[in-house]
Amino acid sequence: MKKTFVNIGKIATFFLCWGVAISIPLEFWEHPKFAGDNAALLRLYWELAPMVMTILVTIVFAKIVERKDRIRIPVFGKVVYNTVFGIVLGILWIGLVLLIAFKMDILHIENRVEVSNLFTWILAIFFNTIMQELMARGYMFSLLRREYNLGIGICITTAVFTLMHGGAFEAGLLAVMNVVTTSILLSLVSVYTNGLWAPILMHFIWNSVGRMFGIVSLADDYPVMFETKIMGNNLISGGSVGIEGSIIVLIINCVFIVGLLIYKRFKRRKAFTLTNI
Repeated sequence: MKKTFVNIGKIATFFLCWGVAISIPLEFWEHPKFAGDNAALLRLYWELAPMVMTILVTIVFAKIVERKDRIRIPVFGKVVYNTVFGIVLGILWIGLVLLIAFKMDILHIENRVEVSNLFTWILAIFFNTIMQELMARGYMFSLLRREYNLGIGICITTAVFTLMHGGAFEAGLLAVMNVVTTSILLSLVSVYTNGLWAPILMHFIWNSVGRMFGIVSLADDYPVMFETKIMGNNLISGGSVGIEGSIIVLIINCVFIVGLLIYKRFKRRKAFTLTNI
């Protein structure tokens, strides 16, 4: 029981420190001069500052607070393998959603929009993704896995990840289930690749490509490249919420989760067979 209270205290303190840390640069330097009237540069700063502060708070807790038994948070693992794995899985993930949506005639492109400073906007999405993944699958996830087990780690961090996407609760049960299964999927990818790099890439591809087509909700100032219209049955199309509240996403998430579990089991059997040759 004492261990549980101690760990709850650590996690609560981590979030408290994180909340204070990310508010400091945005509170005292909300609109830096270098951004001027450039909305893309301003958004880049608004994503960069919280990401940097999240990294710093994570390092403090993983290396200093846990000084007696430091927590190792793997980021890259096998860099080349995890890069390819994350990109391929990310493209398949969002690609299947778009393909099914177009094939079922529920998603229609009405207009193409020219977006200035596109690279800056994409980089801002990347920084935001790093911050989210480090929050959900960084210090807290590693602490819970070490002190308890993988299941506890996934359950609690998924709850936190879902709360980080509070808008899903207003969107309905399907939207919440999509966030939950997304978190489970990214957690499994993190575990199987032994690092955060693959889930970061997957999450980034989902957010950036999805935003281009206007089917992923980000901050309102993020532009879209294709103005799209979603039509059809609310269960399939997601209704006013869009694809993020569609059963299509839930099914694909579940298929990917099951696929990863089968893949991991196959790898274990193969390794066991090789050791007994």
